[in-house]
Amino acid sequence: MAKELEQQQQRRRIVPVCSIREEEGKVVLVLEMPGVEKNGVSISVDNDELRISGKRDLGNHQGKYLIRERTLADYYSSYTLDDTIDRDRIEAETSKGVLTVTMNRTEASKPKQVSVKEVG
Repeated sequence: MAKELEQQQQRRRIVPVCSIREEEGKVVLVLEMPGVEKNGVSISVDNDELRISGKRDLGNHQGKYLIRERTLADYYSSYTLDDTIDRDRIEAETSKGVLTVTMNRTEASKPKQVSVKEVG
């Protein structure tokens, strides 16, 4: 139990590599979080903040490390959402260590076409 507590205290946070793109009617975040399974991902929205964290499992190995470049660290990132994002229509999926978060825009923020009438 003491060893597990010590490991948790040693864990640090890493900001995942992220790309953000805009598509028709939505914003898509793509984050690289190698070693994180679906169960290790947590996504929450609190007011105007989108919080994403990923807990990776390095396995439970016995023995003494000769070289250890993989650190005890978890992923964490947060983003400020503006009023154009529909907080009730945020979706996420993960595949091979890549998390994709799709945020749909509100209907009011989508561009609208205005038709022109001919008079007279």
